[in-house]
Formats: sequence, C-alpha cells, structure tokens
Amino acid sequence: MSARASHRFSYITAVRLGHKAVLALAALAFLLLPARALIGQSPSTPVFHGVVSDARSGQPVADALIVAIIAYSASTDTVQTLSGSDGTFTLRPRATGDATATVRVRRLGFAPSTTRVGVREHGSMQKAARIALTPLALQLDATVITAARREQRLKDAVVPIEIVARAEIERSGATDVASVLTEQLGVQLEGGLPAGAGVQMQGLGTNRVLILLDGQPLVGRINGNLDLSRLPTANLERIEVIKGPQSTLYGSDAMGGVINLVTRRASGDRTDASLQMIGGSRGRMDLSGSLLSGTERIRGGVDVGVRSLQLAPGISSDVGTFAQRQEVSPQLRVQLSDAWRIESSALLIGERQRYRTGQLFRFADRDQQSARVGAHWQQGAHRAGMLLYRSRFDHLARASTLDQPQSDAGERDRQELTELELTWSGPLAGTIIDAGLELRRESIVADRIDSLRRAFNAAEPFAQITLGGRALTVTPGVRFTWNEQWGNYATPRVAALWRPVNALSVRATVGRGFRAPDFKEMYLSFANAQAGYAVQGNALLRPETSTSAQLNVEYAADRAYVRASGFENRLRDFIEFVEADAAGLYTYGNVASARTRGIELESGFTSGRVRLESGVAYLDARDVLTTRVLLGRPRWSGRMSASAGQVLGARVSATLLYTGDTPLQREASGVVSSTQPAFTRVDLRAARSVGAGVDLSLGVDNVGNRQLGAGWPGFTGRQWYGGLTWTPNPAAVAR
Repeated sequence: MSARASHRFSYITAVRLGHKAVLALAALAFLLLPARALIGQSPSTPVFHGVVSDARSGQPVADALIVAIIAYSASTDTVQTLSGSDGTFTLRPRATGDATATVRVRRLGFAPSTTRVGVREHGSMQKAARIALTPLALQLDATVITAARREQRLKDAVVPIEIVARAEIERSGATDVASVLTEQLGVQLEGGLPAGAGVQMQGLGTNRVLILLDGQPLVGRINGNLDLSRLPTANLERIEVIKGPQSTLYGSDAMGGVINLVTRRASGDRTDASLQMIGGSRGRMDLSGSLLSGTERIRGGVDVGVRSLQLAPGISSDVGTFAQRQEVSPQLRVQLSDAWRIESSALLIGERQRYRTGQLFRFADRDQQSARVGAHWQQGAHRAGMLLYRSRFDHLARASTLDQPQSDAGERDRQELTELELTWSGPLAGTIIDAGLELRRESIVADRIDSLRRAFNAAEPFAQITLGGRALTVTPGVRFTWNEQWGNYATPRVAALWRPVNALSVRATVGRGFRAPDFKEMYLSFANAQAGYAVQGNALLRPETSTSAQLNVEYAADRAYVRASGFENRLRDFIEFVEADAAGLYTYGNVASARTRGIELESGFTSGRVRLESGVAYLDARDVLTTRVLLGRPRWSGRMSASAGQVLGARVSATLLYTGDTPLQREASGVVSSTQPAFTRVDLRAARSVGAGVDLSLGVDNVGNRQLGAGWPGFTGRQWYGGLTWTPNPAAVAR
C-alpha cells in the first residue's frame, strides 16, 4: 500500500472510531446519569423555583431558610433548602399531583414570611415564588461585643446598646464617623479648630467619651478632643454606641459612654470587593476600595481610601481651606486549629489640613496609626485571648502668611499608647465570668510639655459575673486601676436585664466612672509674654469621678419598637482651668461638680418597603454649686427619619434633626449672654441600581443651608454629592 493510501485509510479509520467513541461515551453518560437527575427532568415531577430579596433595598438575600409544606389530596410533603448568593432557590418534592404549597422563609435580621402557592400535577408551581423579606424593626439577634468584651446577641446585653449597622452607614452617604453620628439621637457634635469634631453624650463632652477601634482605645486627642471626621467609615461593619459610664470594662475617659468602631472582617466562604467614588460641593472627592477574601483557614483583605474636602471642622468658609486624608486598613486572620486562631489588623491615616485665621494660613499635618496582633483560644463556651496593641498619633501645627508652609518648624505633639491585654470568659458554677488584665504604657512628646517628654505605666484588672437565667440577669463587675502617677482607683457597677416576655426588655445600671487627668493638665508649660499670662500644669490632680444610674425599657416586635431611657450622672472633682495668682498665672484644679440628667424616647416602624423612626431627648445639665446650666448643651433635641425601597426603582431616605436653644457664653455674673437659637437640619438621599453591580446615589445634606459659624462642626451650609459604587458580586447578606 502506498504511503498516500495508507494515510487515507488511517484517516477514515480514525473518523469511524471517533464516531463510535462518541456514541459509546454518550451511552455511558446516559447509564451513569443519576436517577435523581432523570427524575428531576421528568415532566411529572414539580420543580419549585423562587427568589428571596430585601423588601426595602430589592437586593437578593442569601442563606435564607426556605421550607415548603405541600398539601396533596391525601398526603403532605415537606422539603427545604437555602437561598443561594443571588437569592434564588429550587425545591424538588418527592410526590406528584395537584397541591397547594405553603412556603415559609426565615432569615436572621428579617421578619418571617409565609406564602401560599398553587401546584399543578404535571408541572412546576403556577408561578415562580418572589418572596420579599421585611427587615426587623430592631436587629436584636445582631452580634455585639462592647457590653461584655466578647461576642453576644444584642438582646442579651445587660446595658442598652445602639447599633449603626453597615446598611445605615451606606444609607447616610457619610464617609467619616462624625457625619454618621450626627444623625443619632442623643449624640451631639462639638469641637472646632484645631481640635476637630468630637461628640457629646448625656451632657458629657468629648474628652469624657471613649472612642474605641475594635475594642481598643485610640490616641490622638487635641485639647481633649478626638476628631471623628478624621476616621473613615469605608472599613466599618458597624458602630456600637453605649451611653453612660463604662469605666468598669474600659477604664478612663468612659464617663459619658463608649463608641466602638467595629471593622469589617473577611468571610471564609466568599470574596467581597467594592469600589466607590463620591464627588460633591465644597470640593468633596472620596475614593475607596475594598477586597476581603479567604479560605476556611486563612482570611484577609485590605480597605484603602482617599478623601478630600475644602472644609475644616468648625470653619464655615472654604476660602483657602482644605482637609485631605488617606487611609489604609489591612487585616489577616489564620485559623491554626479548631480551638486556636491568630489575627492582626491595622489602621493608618495621613491627614493634611489648611485653613485661614485673620492674615495667617494655618497648617495641620497629622498621622494616625493603630495596629494589633493577637491570639485567641475557644473551646466550647470558654474563651481566652492575648492581644498586643499600639496606637500612635503625630501632630505638627504650623502657620504662614503664604498658602504653603515655609519650614518644618512648628508645634509638635506625639502621643503613644502600648497595651498588652489578657482576657478570659466562660461559664463557672452556673455563672458566666468575663475577666481580664490590661498593662499599658502611655507617653507624650510635645513642645508645651514640661521636660518635653512624659510617660507613665498602669495596670488594670477587671471582672464581671453574669448571674441568673432567661428572664432575669444580674451582672456585677469592678475594675481596679493602678497608675504610677496619680495612684489607685476602683470603678464598680451593677447591671440587670429583666425580660418577662421575648419582646420586652428592662435594663437598669448603677455604677461609677472616672477620667484620669491627661498629660497637658498635669504637665503643660506655656507662657505668652505678649498677652501677659502663663499656664502651668498641676501634677497633683486627681481623677474626675461620676456616680450614675440608668433605666431603659424597650419593646421590640418584628415590625415596630418603642424605647424609653432615663439617666442621672453626678460628677465630682471636675478638672477646670483656674487662675493661680493675680500675676497672670493659670493652672488646672479639681474644682467643679455637676449633674446631668435626662430622658430619651424613641420609636420605629417598618412595613415592607417603608421604615419610619422618630425620637426626642431632654437634657438638664447644671453646675451643682451654682445651679447654672452648663454651656454648649441643648436642652431639647430630636430626630425623625423615613426610608423606602423601590420608589421608581430607587431607595430613598430623609432625615430631620432638631437642636434646641443652646447656651454658648455667660457673663462674670453668671447670666447667659449668648445663645444659639434652635435650628433644624434635613438630609435627603436616593440610590438605585443601574445594573452590573453598580449603584448610583445622589444626596443633599443640610437642605435648608443652615450655617452656624465656627465652633459648631457639622453645620457648614448646604452640601450635595453624587456617587457610584461597584460591587462585582452584589449578593446581599442581612446585616
């Protein structure tokens, strides 16, 4: 046979063998096809399809439990499944025939739903089930950590906690923490230049409210104030707010309450990514991106952002003014075994500000750095942890007649905190014990500090015991603080939670709080020869103290809630600025006592696509000796908000904030000489999906263009903005 003929024979043979191979493989696949798949394709077996979504946002809801009870003429069948990442689900019953299906859907964070669907004998459901879940009025099953320094359900916390969830942060359109907290009842912004925007709760100012990042304190206070407009929201999962003294668990600075910024964590079963761009008036330009992913053993990710605005806290003019911030927040978590894991995270912020006072341009360069690494062990209900934490803040203030700084010379301030924390919690003899020990070293290097550098060490053991059962829980606790500079202090507290029925909770707390004198109050050394005065710190200062009582009653059904809170704080040894002698020397002393008391009422209702909330707060804050009202504290404040989903395809929200008359200054005789009249602020926002995981948002803050001038951050005229958010995998999980 010739080579050409041989080649032709081989080709024909290969083709024939190929055809036979394809037929053989098809026959084998048919024989190996699972019987269940064949049954699923039979026209006589119904196949139920559906999709679960959020009634308000329209986004799919993953991991919802779907249970279908199918009633035939002579029998019933029950099948169940979970919705997928896109909210879809499929159910395949085992029987056939005309029937009626009762489909029940449950998902944490949503009210249960029940839908009835007719079933044909030789087909699927009469129509695909489209089930819209209504978010609960209050997320009582949400996880919180601030109340006991461990994870627990919100409804089990013995002290009242208010949660600003991720969905609310996004709905506000805010990219900094101060702007988010502006819209919370009973939280007032205060501050100004150069300190920035701080918060006030229960009549206690920003230097008496502790700011935490994942349970650890942030340094970076200027004149006692930590600027919350410096802190981003892009990396946050939620904000936990506890009003009233929390010194038993968190030590100094928690007299007025605690605000805990809880960062997002990577999930082991999916990848979450997003990109966001927001632009608006006053030169606003915010860019942020996030990538969180991992496996069952290793999880990690990073959030990055850049924010720019032609405003500075407390300055209403944008002439020659800007605030520029860059941030990065990496994280890593490794599960070493079923019991052990290690994790680390950090937050790095660089900030540059410029603003004008008179003929001078003022410049502020600030770097905020926080990092943590820890090991955690858990076996059943027993938990233990060791955490090393470090927070650092560098501040350089300069001035120039030009719009650029001319040198690196200026006032410097570097604050550092290093902390080792050991914690343990678990059941013991019918109780639950939460205990720990904090060893910390704080230091400051500043031009106006005597000897330029100061540092001290402290040790603080703490413990609380949870007693009782399902209906009544009592939690006594105490913290002992030893400080090498100002000595020892104890802060006991007793908290109780009574839940006679599942929807009703009554919480009561009696405890003590304290604030330690800061470095500048003890060691400040400053002289102004031109003005003829000098300031000298007082190293003999004692901690400020408080005794407080609170009562909170809350009724929360699936679609509505009502909450009422009353409180009273009695404060002693307040540290005030005082005149030391007639020669123009001033210092600090434990010279003041005060009392704050008030009531807060809140309610909310949710139904399908609509959510309504309202609240009012009353505050009476006075000096005990003179009975004069304390300045900078409005007696009345209020909040109303409404949000709705799927309005012409968009999600819309409106928030109204009311602040009553606020005394600002008084004469030497004690008569109030200046008062900020009552005012309102209205914020509007709308967002809608435009496809391919892209959301478009538009908003206006302070629609009425209210301007309050210096010293009142957060009200600097009308501001509008628009944004785009891209989420490659927009599967929604209830928050």
